[in-house]
Amino acid sequence: SQDVLKQVKNYVTKSNDRVFYIKIKISNIDEINTVINNMCIKPQKGFAMYSCECYCGNQITIEAYDGQCPICGEDSPKKRKYETNCPVCNHITLVDKYGDGECKNCSWIIENLPNRFKKTVAYPNLISLDKAKILYKEGKTYTPDLNDFLEALDFYGEMTFTYKDIECELYRISNEGGISFYYDKGSHDEFLNKEDFIKNAKIGDEFVRDVWEQVKNPNYMNHYI
Repeated sequence: SQDVLKQVKNYVTKSNDRVFYIKIKISNIDEINTVINNMCIKPQKGFAMYSCECYCGNQITIEAYDGQCPICGEDSPKKRKYETNCPVCNHITLVDKYGDGECKNCSWIIENLPNRFKKTVAYPNLISLDKAKILYKEGKTYTPDLNDFLEALDFYGEMTFTYKDIECELYRISNEGGISFYYDKGSHDEFLNKEDFIKNAKIGDEFVRDVWEQVKNPNYMNHYI
């Protein structure tokens, strides 16, 4: 009867045992199917489809757990997100299945690499995680100083900034830390390492180190985030 079946199911659910021997009398195949269906927990479907416009402008339909545009390959704006704590401000924020995202409270870009190397500047952020925590507590923005910027160059290989409408580009030219510096319509200097750049790099008659607080848009070259 249904009452007996219910009692058996309750016992199985609450028991710590993993193997059960249940003796029942079944007269036909329909009763077998009924017993099996009632005793089993039916799994829910684990997917959902979204139709949306991708960042690339194409109208796409994607699966929520994957969320990758089949046209451009980028993650869809409708990709499923998961809650986590921001490593800088500890507020709840959303990340994708790879653990990547951006904190809506403090704007820290959450990625596995910069969050693993807490004392090192790593793409896509321009300061280290440890420094970001200090600046956040002091109510300051995540603005890189010249040392941070050159550390990012060492990690990424290509950086850019603007000073008085002059576009400046830096390239790492050797594993020993050599730097190639382009500025002001093709002017070009090379430096042995970060220390040499800080000591001697100029834009016209001004040392970069002296005007660094006035530069704009210091960032990774070809940075799309």
